[in-house]
Amino acid sequence: MMDLTETSRTVLACESAQGVIECLGNAASQYGFDNIIVSTPSHDGPRVIGANIPDGWSDYYLENGLWRIDPAFSFVTSRRNGAMAWETLPTDEDSRSTSFLAEAKDAGLGHGIQSGVPFRGGHMSLAISSSEDLTTDKDTS
Repeated sequence: MMDLTETSRTVLACESAQGVIECLGNAASQYGFDNIIVSTPSHDGPRVIGANIPDGWSDYYLENGLWRIDPAFSFVTSRRNGAMAWETLPTDEDSRSTSFLAEAKDAGLGHGIQSGVPFRGGHMSLAISSSEDLTTDKDTS
């Protein structure tokens, strides 16, 4: 399994945005995550830099303005830094964000981590997700 130092060196050696996406995707896949989205968020919606996500989801998301009800997008635009698991994201009271998360899960973006990362005087968003239920070993006795 690739360690953080090796991953960092590989990312820093990449010469293109697509190379960074591929490297991060390879690292995330070792932990069971099969989707990655890198974007620069703004209050007008995200600008996707690169993604390895289910076909059609990015276009559907942007065309329908789903960032307006996406609790992960809200987290990144309001906090800018830090990370949060999708299942712990606050959702709105009328459950539009809850239904959005269910729709994303049906599209193959079910269990993920959202992170805001400082970058070149601004910030970017990094999300990794798995279409499978990632569980940890728990003592059930």
